[in-house]
Amino acid sequence: MNRDSIQRFTFDTLPIRGELVHVDTTWRQVIRFKEYPDPVAGLLGQMLTAAALLASTIKVDGTLTLQTRGDGPVPLAMAEIGNRNGLRGIARTRNDRVIDDSPSPFLSLVGDGHLAITIRPEDGKAYQGVVALAGESLAECIETYFHDSEQIATRLWLSAAEGAAAGLLLQRLPRDGEEEAGEDEDWQRLTLLAATLGESELRQLTNERLLRRLFVRERVRLHAERPLEFRCSCSPLRTETALQIMGEPEVRRVLAEEGDVRVICQFCGATYRFDAVDVDLLFRSVPPTPNVGISH
Repeated sequence: MNRDSIQRFTFDTLPIRGELVHVDTTWRQVIRFKEYPDPVAGLLGQMLTAAALLASTIKVDGTLTLQTRGDGPVPLAMAEIGNRNGLRGIARTRNDRVIDDSPSPFLSLVGDGHLAITIRPEDGKAYQGVVALAGESLAECIETYFHDSEQIATRLWLSAAEGAAAGLLLQRLPRDGEEEAGEDEDWQRLTLLAATLGESELRQLTNERLLRRLFVRERVRLHAERPLEFRCSCSPLRTETALQIMGEPEVRRVLAEEGDVRVICQFCGATYRFDAVDVDLLFRSVPPTPNVGISH
């Protein structure tokens, strides 16, 4: 059963909102293309859920990329969501660093470095926020980003294990004017209740049961679900553009050595093959604009 979706919920009498996300099928599709150690696969699952939560909260019409870069065994991990519903992700590991198959703390995987959140709207300029890789979890790093960059109180709970990946976000709504008496107490109470949620409950419970379990005394309104899915943006045209940017001498060198030119997408495993005729046609076309690129 594919239950990949994100669903917003609000409290009738409180300026607080939340999001619940499940990306079970999407996560399994992302990790099936590579033999990731379990801790790395788990990190990718958490990043996919976090990217979906961020895109929905920030309301990105375009692409949002969540990326960690550090000096640990996993120097790069990335999750990307386009138009708030198409997800893909990838991680790179160091050949000279051993990753234990047992569960590992977040910082032991990524090491010292930074977390970057990049937003590329369909219209407008790209924006990037960067925070240090600090704290005990990916969720804590993202909470720091919201505190430092957005000045919005935000809490996240993320889990990816046993074939399921899920996330919960709570966020205080920005208000015009002074804060009303009791709002801080309401926020503290709801976040304390959410913190009682077990990881297996987060992954396995339906959204309705989970909210009843946590907020039994609150009037909670569940909004419509929005489906999520694995989607890769690679294509033959973008691959051709990448080869043109690589340059004819290099492409022909590969053709001479290998008999054809093969480009394998690192996100989805799709293979694009170019023989001698394809290469001739490729470089008879109008040269591309130098700034156009592709990321595989």
